[in-house]
Amino acid sequence: FNVSHLPPLTLDLTLPPTYPSHEPPCFVISCLWLDRTKLSTLCKQLDALWEESKGLPIIYTWVDWLQSSTIQFLGLDDYIILMPVSMRFDGAATPEEKQNFQSDPRVLSDQADPVQCLQEILRFNYAKEFEAFQRNTQECGICFDSKLGAEFFLMSECRHFFCQECVAGYCQIHVKDGTVHQISCPDEGCDGSLPPDVIRQVLGEEEYQRWESLLLQKTLDTMDDVVWCPRCNNVVIRDADQDSKLAQCGSCLFCFCTSCGDAWHQSRECRSVEEKLQDLTKQLLEIIAAAKNVRDPKEFQRKAQLLSRLRAERLSKSTITKTTKRCPQCKTNIEKSEGCNKMTCSKCGTYFCWLCCKKINGYDHF
Repeated sequence: FNVSHLPPLTLDLTLPPTYPSHEPPCFVISCLWLDRTKLSTLCKQLDALWEESKGLPIIYTWVDWLQSSTIQFLGLDDYIILMPVSMRFDGAATPEEKQNFQSDPRVLSDQADPVQCLQEILRFNYAKEFEAFQRNTQECGICFDSKLGAEFFLMSECRHFFCQECVAGYCQIHVKDGTVHQISCPDEGCDGSLPPDVIRQVLGEEEYQRWESLLLQKTLDTMDDVVWCPRCNNVVIRDADQDSKLAQCGSCLFCFCTSCGDAWHQSRECRSVEEKLQDLTKQLLEIIAAAKNVRDPKEFQRKAQLLSRLRAERLSKSTITKTTKRCPQCKTNIEKSEGCNKMTCSKCGTYFCWLCCKKINGYDHF
C-alpha cells in the first residue's frame, strides 16, 4: 500500500517545577505505526537532545526534530513493516533481549494487530487526501468546468471525480429512462459503482424512491426463482421443484402457471399466444353480436373494452415474442435492428449471441 500521510506521533508532556533549569519535561510517546523498539530509540534521542541543551527550553526542539527527522532517523524512508509482537523475535533471541524490547517505561505503543493498524493508516490517509482534494480546484470530467473540490463527488472505489451538477443530471436521466442498472462511475470504461449515499444526495425524494423500486424490480427479474403474479403483480417465489411450473401468490392466492401466466392447468399444455388471441377475438365478436339483447349498455361497453384491451396486450406479447430475444443476464427483451449477431443488452450491458442467447466475451464465439 502506498500512502502519503501517516497518523501523527503523539508526545504527551508534563513540566516539572524545576524545568528547564534542572530537569527535562516528563513525557510519554506513542505512535500507531511504530513498535516499542523504535519508540524506545526515539526516547533515547530525545534524552540526547536534552543533554545537548541542558538548562534551556527543549520542547520546541523536540517537536521540530520529531516532525522533520523521525522517518529518516529510523530508516523508514521507503517502507514500514507492521507485524505482531510474537513475530519480532526469532527463536535465538535471549530473555534479556526480549526484556529490553519493552524496557523504556515512557513508551506507549498502540501497534497490536497489524491488520487493524493498517486499516487505521489507510483511513487516516484517505481523510487527509480528501481534505486536500476539497481545498484545491478540480476539473470535471464531464463538463470540463473548474470548481472547488468541495463541489465535487470523489468516487472512493476508482478515485474518479465529477461535479455535483453533472452527477445529478447523470443519475436523473437514468432514473427517468429506467436504466438504473447502468448507474455507475460516469468515467468512460470505468465499472466502479456509484455509492448509494451519492445517489440519494443528487436525487429528489420521488426520484430516489423510483430508483429503489426499479433497482429492486430489475434485481428480482434476474433471479430464476422469482416470478410476478399475473393478477396482482406481486412477487412470487417459484416452487423449489424446477420441473414444476406451479406458483401461488401469497397476496391474492392465485395459482398460476409460471410458463404462460394463465390459471393453473395441471396436465394440459400451455396455450400459445395465437390461441389466446383467437379465443379473445371470438368472445369479442360474440359480445358484439349479442349487443341487441343486452339490457345494460354500460355493462356491454365495459366487457367490450376489457376484451379489446386484453386482445391488444396479447398482440403486443405476440409481436415481442416473434421479434425479440431475452437477455441471458437480466431477462430484458432485446430487438435486433441490424449488424452482426453479437448483441449488447441496453439494460445491463451483457454481451450475448443472438442465435443461441448465450453470454459471450469478444468474437471468439463465432
